[in-house]
Amino acid sequence: MLDLLEHEDMESPQSTIKICKNGDPTPVMILPFEKFQDVGPFKKYMLKKLRMSEENYTNFRVFSVFGQEFCNYDSITPFKQLDTLFYSFGEDFNYKPRFDALQYRKDLGEGGFGTVQLMYDQLT
Repeated sequence: MLDLLEHEDMESPQSTIKICKNGDPTPVMILPFEKFQDVGPFKKYMLKKLRMSEENYTNFRVFSVFGQEFCNYDSITPFKQLDTLFYSFGEDFNYKPRFDALQYRKDLGEGGFGTVQLMYDQLT
């Protein structure tokens, strides 16, 4: 993988997205995405930037920070509302970083299903 965080030349922060390996919220690079219409070509671009061959394309998966997987023909429009993507080579989304990013603030109350807690999400 890449040792250094790679920044592409970018027009504005809203046109870029952080790319993280599945299970690790540390970005490996920041890439522009506005020139792409669909997720498929963007995935090929990501593979190229990760210095991986296109042979890995069939197993290459891209997820939102919430674990939603993006398929090849999905529009890239939702990326405008995200700031981070996770990638894997066939593995399902690893939710551990999501839970690790939750910071307890206080108990709000108790109910029939247990305690309701206020948490702060450090990833979003």
